Amino acid sequence: MKDSKSISNFGNRVVMVMNQIKLCGENMKDACVVEKVLRSLIVKFDFVVCLIEESKDIESITMD
Repeated sequence: MKDSKSISNFGNRVVMVMNQIKLCGENMKDACVVEKVLRSLIVKFDFVVCLIEESKDIESITMD
């Protein structure tokens, strides 16, 4: 994610790509996508990533 992009635009792009991958027949777990999204966020969102990782079960979180 680039500094100039908004988190909502980034999320929309991720969901769009995820849907295209599923249309091609690939079975991707939501937890895998959530982990990739959390890793790709910029430093500005580090506190949010830490909060989510500590307070939530990553396996139960969906992209929505």
